[in-house]
This record gives sequence, C-alpha cells and structure tokens, in this order.
Amino acid sequence: MPPPWSIRLAAAFLLFSSLEVHSATPNLIWSDEFNQPDGTGPDPTKWTYDLGAGMWGNDELEDYTNSRANSYVISDPDAVDGKALVIAALNGTVRGTYTSARLQTGALFQATYGHIEARVKTTSTQGLWPAFWMLGGDYLTGTNWPQCGEIDILETIDSSGVLYGTVHGPGYAIGGQEALPIGQNFSQAYHVVALDWAPNQLQWSLDGVVYETVTPADLPAGAPWKFNNSPFFLLLNLAVGGDWPGSPDSTTVFPALYTIDYVRVYGLPPTAPSSGQANAPSPGEVDLSWSPPSDLKGFPLTGYQVTRATNSALTQGVVTFAAGPTTTFADSSVAGGTTYYYSVTAVSTGGASDPSPVFSAATPVPNSGSAAGQVTSISARGFVGTGDGVLIGGFYISGSTSRTVLVQALGPALSGENVSGVLQHPALSIHQTKNGKDVVLYTNAGWDAQGPAAAAVLASAAAAVFAQPPLASGSTDSEILLTLPPGGYTAEVSGADGGTGVALCAIYALP
Repeated sequence: MPPPWSIRLAAAFLLFSSLEVHSATPNLIWSDEFNQPDGTGPDPTKWTYDLGAGMWGNDELEDYTNSRANSYVISDPDAVDGKALVIAALNGTVRGTYTSARLQTGALFQATYGHIEARVKTTSTQGLWPAFWMLGGDYLTGTNWPQCGEIDILETIDSSGVLYGTVHGPGYAIGGQEALPIGQNFSQAYHVVALDWAPNQLQWSLDGVVYETVTPADLPAGAPWKFNNSPFFLLLNLAVGGDWPGSPDSTTVFPALYTIDYVRVYGLPPTAPSSGQANAPSPGEVDLSWSPPSDLKGFPLTGYQVTRATNSALTQGVVTFAAGPTTTFADSSVAGGTTYYYSVTAVSTGGASDPSPVFSAATPVPNSGSAAGQVTSISARGFVGTGDGVLIGGFYISGSTSRTVLVQALGPALSGENVSGVLQHPALSIHQTKNGKDVVLYTNAGWDAQGPAAAAVLASAAAAVFAQPPLASGSTDSEILLTLPPGGYTAEVSGADGGTGVALCAIYALP
C-alpha cells in the first residue's frame, strides 16, 4: 500500500455530495461479519496472515504477527450485529518495537468485479496507517508490484479526517480523497467505505456517496489498465510509521485500534432493459419482447424475470415468470378481453436490475362462435368519472381481412335495472398498442362528430344491430363506425365534460 504520491484530488465534504451508489438488487458473493466468540481470531477459512518485519516497503516499522494480542474479535454495541474485529498496533517493552497484524484472503478468496465494502472505525493518532485494499492475484505467483495492480479502498493516516481511495499500476497512482466535516475523524464512528469495480471503471464511495471515478482514459498515455478480467484479493492491515504518515512520537497513543464491523463483496446488477413490447395474437396469448441490458457490469446474464399485472402500477393481479436468457417470452396464461401490463428485470450472477418501463397489451375477446355474416356484439358497463374515471373495453379482429366495426359509448338510463345516473356527454376513443406504446387511433365526443354525412350511416348501423340493453328516454351516446385490420384494440369511454355517471361501451362487428 504505497502512499498515493500522484493522487488526483477530488476532495469535497461528505455533506455536500449527492451521487448515490446502488438502487438495484446485488447478490452477496462473500462476506465476513466477524461474529465469532470474543477473544478469538479471524476466521481461518476466510483470512490468512502476512508475517514478519522489514519487508513491506515504505520504511514501515511494524512486525506483523498472528498473535491474539494483535487481532481478535470483540463485542461492540455500535457494530451491526454487535461483533467486530480489532487489529491492534502495540508498542513493545523496548521503545520502537511495534507489532500489528496484516490479514489477506489471497489463497481463500479472490474477486473479479463487484461492490466491495467494509464498515470500519480507524485509529486517530500520529504515525498510524490503517488500510483496506486489494492486490492482483498474480502477485502471489511472482508478479511484482505495481505490475500486479493495486486498489486502495481505504487509507487514512495520523489523526486525519480524510479518506484516500487510490489505484496503482505500472507508472501511475491515481485516485481521490473525501473529507469528513471539520472536527470529525474516522476514529469517532463507523463509516462504510466501498469500491464499485466494473470493466473499465473503478468508483469509490463513502457512506453510500460516490466521491471518485477512474477509467482507462485517466491513465498516462500508454499505461496499461490492470483491472479487467483479473482476480484481486482483499487485505486489512494497520501499519506503524512509514514514509507517508511518519513515525510515532510522544503524542501517539498505544494500543492503536483499527475496528472492522464487516467486510462484504457483492455483485453488480446489470442495467435495466430500456423498453418492451407486447402483442396479443389470440385471446389466450401475449407475446413479449424487450431490449437487453446495455451494461452487464462484468457479470454473466442468467435470464430475465417478467412481472405481469392487471393495472399499470403493477399492484393488482401480480404474477411473475422466469423467462430464461432470451429477450422474448410468450405468456399463455392470460384471459381474453383483458389488458395486461408488464415489466422485465434482467438477472445476472451479479444481481437483479431495476425493472424496465411498463408496457401493455389488450387480449382479444374469445370468438363467440357466430357464423359468417352474423353480428357479434360485446358490451361492458361501469361508473365513469370517479377514480380512474375511464371504462375500457377490449376487442380483437381475427383472421386475415379487415372488419367494419361499430363502437358505441353510451351514457344510459338502463330501463328495468334501477340504474340511475346518466353520463351526459360520453367521449369515445379507440386505442392500439404499437411498439410498446398506447396510440390513440380515433376519437369522438358526440353522435355527429364524424359529420352529417356519417350520421345516417351510423344511425342505420345502430338500428340494425342494437338490441340490448334497452335504453330509456334521455340516454346520450357517441359512436364511431370504422374499418380495422386484424389485431387487438381497446375502446375507452370517459366524460367529455368532466361529468359522472353510468356508462356502457358496446362493440359490434357488422356483417
């Protein structure tokens, strides 16, 4: 962990930062909560020790040991689960003989990409240098530093309230720093330090707020980017002295304690599918397609999850499907004459994305069995003007040829059913879903809106087909007579003047 001599500063007080890290759902890949019994050492299935003195560079003064005096688990009410690991730097009986601990996961766990975080509370005294960092796995097989690559997620020195995040490679040391508000330092409370590592990008955050991003474009000309498709292992250590912090002095307090609540490694979820389309070729099927994620963040795609509902907020009649890795899905569990709403989530080994924008399709009404040349009618009744204020009727034209359809929007006083309340001015619109979007094809707010010449045709068509339900005197209506190609459609009835009342939507296929 050489000091960041060439660090690119991006300092800002945390309270002024605003860029948040995650909103999707990442998978937990590896973690250590340090919840062993008090006084025990780190979990040997997760951590090993670097041991010895005088071999760690930077003119450091400590002797790293595996003694329980230098690394042990404690109970801590400020820890998330009440337990934490302490790395303790001690001053020996001979002044200037310092011991500490350096833990690493190299032989037990290495990560390639992900969200790597720790919740820590550091020392705050002269000459101490706590760190949470990563080295390229090939360091263990003989590749020298800095050719192996290094990523420092946390470094602080002395009593500073400044956090450093740095990346090292051949010929460069680049990163940023973040400062706590004046008067605070990292020994007073736990803070979450994290790295988001994806192909061609390293991004550091403190307490969930991003403060620095480095990409290959930030490197010196010709310098190699060492951080794509290469496993790295984790290290925790507390150095004493060294070129950067300087040596302990008469103000230094021992034992100096570096406390780690947990270390966690998560995957990075993919970006969300940006759009989707739905088409209902029959009453019992909706065919879906959607765009793939634009960025998998380095984790392989495993499939998609499709969410279906009967309202656009996706809160009613919710069903989910595992759709596999392709960007199409046939939903064959639908009913005819219903509008369904969908969203799609991309799933990778790194986690689940945010959902796509909602898209929809209206299934056609099942074939009534009428013979060719006979009239087929569909009707739906509801109270318009409250809540969503719209009555929706779905219909479908099957076959390969266009059909002429009469659609009526009625504000009826229904005789014989004791239904009162007349929608005085019903408005009618015909819709179709195209490319995942709702498109209005036709509108009509009154009987004669299509012009006087159409009125006689409408009246004749209505007289020829309209038999039920019987309407009392005073009912008002809007009609549209149109010829439509095969496909699914919806007719929507609302109050053109903001009125409220019972409405009837009736749809007739003319012979």
